[in-house]
Amino acid sequence: MNRILAFESSCDDTSVAIVGDNYEVICNLVSTQTDHADFGGVLPELASRLHLQNILHLTEAALGNSGLRREDIAALAVSINPGLIGSLIVGLAFAKSLAWSWHKPLITVNHMLSHIFALPGPGGIRRTHGVGAFQHPHGFHGGGQNPG
Repeated sequence: MNRILAFESSCDDTSVAIVGDNYEVICNLVSTQTDHADFGGVLPELASRLHLQNILHLTEAALGNSGLRREDIAALAVSINPGLIGSLIVGLAFAKSLAWSWHKPLITVNHMLSHIFALPGPGGIRRTHGVGAFQHPHGFHGGGQNPG
């Protein structure tokens, strides 16, 4: 089985997931950063520091909860853009270090494209939709069309 250990740290939540064949989600853990609420929005420096505190614990918990070991992981994946640069650096540095020390390939992922590929397609996971997406300062916009 080809299992991927994946990390997402593009903004304020730290997420670690293990995905198996056919996009089966084996484990998905999220640490939500509620510390920003008092400030009325996400503080990038605080987000980065909280990712540093959370990412190792979430990784250990994901492996523990799934009963998997590093030998069971085929590759690692990490979001690299767009997002808060400090938060992305934490996730990327952690994933690169782990991939290097475990002798596993590292897959880099565009955070916006991952939203598109997470859309359910007809017939299960098969992607038959034409999708367009763009980002502007006020958020992400996308649209899809079934060509069939």
